[in-house]
Amino acid sequence: MKKSNIRRLASLTVLCAITGGAAAQESPWFVRMGATSVQHQSDADIAVGGGAVPGSGLNLSDASALTAEFGYWLTPSVALRGLVGFPLLKTRAEGRGTLAPVGELGKITYAPLVVTATYSFDLGSVKPYVGAGIGYVGITDTKDGALKNLKVDSGFGSVLQVGVDIPIDKTWGVFLDYRKLYWKTKATGTVPAFGGAPAQVDLNPSPSAVTIGVSMRF
Repeated sequence: MKKSNIRRLASLTVLCAITGGAAAQESPWFVRMGATSVQHQSDADIAVGGGAVPGSGLNLSDASALTAEFGYWLTPSVALRGLVGFPLLKTRAEGRGTLAPVGELGKITYAPLVVTATYSFDLGSVKPYVGAGIGYVGITDTKDGALKNLKVDSGFGSVLQVGVDIPIDKTWGVFLDYRKLYWKTKATGTVPAFGGAPAQVDLNPSPSAVTIGVSMRF
């Protein structure tokens, strides 16, 4: 066999080995889809006409949505994840305590965006993980109730995350995930029942989200 043919054969063999090795590697990209239940804290300081309303409080209703998370494995243990919710999350603010008689103060619609970094522990059939990151809550709509001209500020907060991945095969898996978003915001409006006096509510919703779903590596 000619030397030139030997060189071509050797080059082809090396190329096939490299291509085959790359194909055998697992993709670093993954996506997770799930159903998410969100519970809000009800911590709030309420002031009307510049003065605190004694004995007042509010309740924020729970919410639910489908969520999609896109991720990338930096190493076999470390991943970057980005989560969005759809349809948009909705919660009702209802008065309690001395504000209970006024009923619903208003409705808030918001869109969450959460980016975290996680570390996974390989325990064989299960892969628990922990992580932290940052979240942004964008207020997309408000509807007046007892509060008129309701406005709520968007904002950032820190996120803690824990969960467990349960692989089914190299492509598919199921997961259970918990995230806590430490987020505070401010709502403003007017109260017709008090002669249109301005109202301010300092809110600490800090929502907790539990998600169960299916993951796919691609």
